Amino acid sequence: MKKAEAPCRRILLLCAGGIGDFIEAVPSIAALRGANPERFIGLLAVDRCAEYARRCPQVDRVYAWPYWNNEMGWMSKFWRGLQALAILWKMRKDRFDAVFNFMGLGSKAGAFRMRMLVRCLGVRTAAGRDTDGLGDFYDLKVPEHERERKSESDYFHAVARLLEADLPAPRVPTLWILSCEKDQVDAWLRDWGEAGPLFLLHPGGDRETRRWFAPRYARLVTELSVNYKARFAILGSAGDVPIAENIARSAPGAAIRIFSGRANLGQSLELIRRARILICNNSMAMHAAAAAGTPCVVVCASGDIRRDRPPWNREKTVLLWKPFECSPCYFWSCPKPRPMECMERISVAEVLRACDSLLAPSKR
Repeated sequence: MKKAEAPCRRILLLCAGGIGDFIEAVPSIAALRGANPERFIGLLAVDRCAEYARRCPQVDRVYAWPYWNNEMGWMSKFWRGLQALAILWKMRKDRFDAVFNFMGLGSKAGAFRMRMLVRCLGVRTAAGRDTDGLGDFYDLKVPEHERERKSESDYFHAVARLLEADLPAPRVPTLWILSCEKDQVDAWLRDWGEAGPLFLLHPGGDRETRRWFAPRYARLVTELSVNYKARFAILGSAGDVPIAENIARSAPGAAIRIFSGRANLGQSLELIRRARILICNNSMAMHAAAAAGTPCVVVCASGDIRRDRPPWNREKTVLLWKPFECSPCYFWSCPKPRPMECMERISVAEVLRACDSLLAPSKR
């Protein structure tokens, strides 16, 4: 694994994953800034993450890359393609010396797109993860193989060390929450008026394959409500509101407030920071809880827990995962004749036991 030899005074970091990926990349970005405070650092982040990424004091400029997935229609993809060309032009005008891609290469098509992006940027040096040989176009490479048991955070820092070999070990990520967002959470909790510990749910997410079932969340809430006299806040995007409403309807005896589509990212992070426990799917919320030190139970039947598990707060994080013949899974919708068997195997009783194990010291 080589290190950059020519001076890189202007670098572009690519972190075009989700908000959870950005949270895990923050320690590596901070370490790069600490190694050379005078260096100009640009960051390419997906548009839904870019607003939050602009709070990162170690980054000089953030470029909002349009998000898309294969589920979108062709008109949406076409429009977002035009937006991507405009962003690409802006980045090229900023004349970066080098580009460092934190993210892995998931397919030949993805590798081709990254190759074209690097070429269009006109940089002197390109560095990234050589995922199963797909990154042969990089000048500097971090070897990556499916069989390796490394976390995403490990790979992010390995890419950063291609530029600065002596970077210290990554620290726990900082969560940037505005004072006005903290004040709003104060007001919500004060107006709620319910006593009892604050339990959070984050049951939604973009991928259907990463969602545990709403009826099971409802049964879990009912049990926890009886056992701990807790109040429950449900987090998520506007698209997750139907899931949250389904849970609330199915657990009528519990004290539930729906913040899906209502709380912005900073407010959601503040709620996670204050919660006694978070129960969620494999999502941004898991990474935020790890950074905040909040106890967390994660139902993550799909995905790859070796890669996805945050390296922080492990003693307070329980990941429930059932290996399956199709694991790890990165499908958006399950293609099997009997879909979501991996989620079916994770019972309410199992999640409840995991919650009890984290809550036992405070159980009354």
